[in-house]
Amino acid sequence: MRTEEFRVEDLDRLKNFGGQEYLVPLVDRGQLATAIQLGAHYSFWSGDDLVGCAGIIPVHEWRAVTWALLQQGETRRFAGLHRAVSAVLRAQSYPRIEAYVDPAFAPAMRWTAMLGFEIETAFKPFWFPDGRGAAEWVLYRGG
Repeated sequence: MRTEEFRVEDLDRLKNFGGQEYLVPLVDRGQLATAIQLGAHYSFWSGDDLVGCAGIIPVHEWRAVTWALLQQGETRRFAGLHRAVSAVLRAQSYPRIEAYVDPAFAPAMRWTAMLGFEIETAFKPFWFPDGRGAAEWVLYRGG
C-alpha cells in the first residue's frame, strides 16, 4: 500500500464511497480544500488504484479529529490499508483523536474498533450535514 499526500481531486478517483454514497453530495470540495491546509491527510494507493483517503484535522495541541472515505469492494486490499492507516495514527502526537462514525454503517463501526478507538458517545443526533447522527469514538494516546 502506497501512502501519498492527499489532494482534493483524489476524491474524484474514488469510484464510490464504500457504501456511503449519500456522502458524495455532502462533501464540499471547497471546504475540504480549506480544512486540509491544517493537519495530515493521505491517499492510499494499490498500484494505480485509489483505495481510500483519510486525514487528521487538529482542533488544538491535545485533540484532533480523523476522517476517512474508502473505496467499496477493496476487501483484498483491506489488510494493507489497515496497516497504513494504523501507522498514520501511531505517528500522531495528539493525546486524543476522535472519529465520528455513522452507527448504521456496520463496516465503519467495526474498522474504527479495529483501529483501537473506543466508543465515548453511542449516538450524537443530527451530527452529519444531512441530519444523520454519529457515534463518537476516541483513541487515547497517553497524556
